[in-house]
Amino acid sequence: MRNPKTISRQDRRLAQRMARLSRWTGWIFPNNKPHAFRVSGRLAAAKGQSKKAIKVFDKAIAAGQKIGADSEHARSLIDKSMLDYPEAMADREKGVALLESLGGVLPDAEVEYLNIDRQAHHARSGAAREQDCDADANSSAR
Repeated sequence: MRNPKTISRQDRRLAQRMARLSRWTGWIFPNNKPHAFRVSGRLAAAKGQSKKAIKVFDKAIAAGQKIGADSEHARSLIDKSMLDYPEAMADREKGVALLESLGGVLPDAEVEYLNIDRQAHHARSGAAREQDCDADANSSAR
């Protein structure tokens, strides 16, 4: 994450306001809640508040599981794994595997930052998409 000293005070305040607004909309629209917590977790991490960020990412993970939003669950695990804690590598592997099983890919900047083999990552995601398409074709042919 970026050094909090390089972010202007005005930008930090704006980010805090936006994170608060996203959490508020998460209470009104429950499907937004995991993303809202993820935004707040990333803000806390950017501000150097690792313990708070881990707690907020845990809320994002729980919210994603509760509503069955596997992609949000995966992204929350991956975002949390960028912090320094004992289970970070296991959470990263679990999140990437879940995202790939859904046919999703990480942005190239994150793939590079997390030191993931881009070709293999895209190949696994593509295979999952093809498998999903094949399953849809088989079910509609009946």
